[in-house]
Amino acid sequence: MPFQKIYAVDFRIGPHPNPIFNPFIWPSLQILPNSAERDHQWCPAGLDLKITRDASTPHEVRNSVYVTPPGGIPINSRLLLKVTFLHPNAIGLPNVLAEPWAIGLRFSTENNILDATKSAIATCQFQRINQILSVRLNTPEGEQKDQAVALESLINYSVYNPVPPNSVINPDIVPIFTLEHSFSGFNLLNVDYTLSTGFLKLSRLNISEVTDHRLNLRKAFANPSDKIRAIGVNLATNNGFGTMSVRLLTLEIWRDIGSPII
Repeated sequence: MPFQKIYAVDFRIGPHPNPIFNPFIWPSLQILPNSAERDHQWCPAGLDLKITRDASTPHEVRNSVYVTPPGGIPINSRLLLKVTFLHPNAIGLPNVLAEPWAIGLRFSTENNILDATKSAIATCQFQRINQILSVRLNTPEGEQKDQAVALESLINYSVYNPVPPNSVINPDIVPIFTLEHSFSGFNLLNVDYTLSTGFLKLSRLNISEVTDHRLNLRKAFANPSDKIRAIGVNLATNNGFGTMSVRLLTLEIWRDIGSPII
């Protein structure tokens, strides 16, 4: 069935996390407070999210922006989450790589998107193999253990960031990233898996866009009676060290009109 938009935020209209489209009267986005490990700053062109993981930090570091639908969304729904962003960047520590790190989209049965055991995710991951930086679509926590091929490989982050910072970007060079995560909890009572699809696109003006799709099956993280209680964006690293950042532009949530009433 057709999908309908049910929530939208334009981070370029700031500084506030209020939705610009909100027919079900959901609350504004929640943004984790700034700390030594995470930071967010509004700028005229969007919302800058940043994380920092130093050599003494044993745990995963995350920064999150998410909404908590009142009463939750029935798990047997078909949902689509979409984010656009610019300027991925990372600076590692001396003799230590910043990669791997990722920006991801999560559907969670908790009131936040921090618990990986109770959510489904698709990510845009930045990794470095043999000193070559690459970007790929990733669906962690799924049954498919193989890795997607690199969507783009390059020498450094300068291709994605204007010089000086916050200067007018050249749309022929600096791409807009679009990451989507489609989730289906339909028929969860009769199957042991949830199904989702990741989609990643890099768009430049006057240059052919590059895209990738990836289907993901994972052991059901929820019961049929559960609900989706938080939806949003994660910036995270588990094995990288240093500082990683992106600039969020827009966030949209869609649902199949045949899904249960919210």
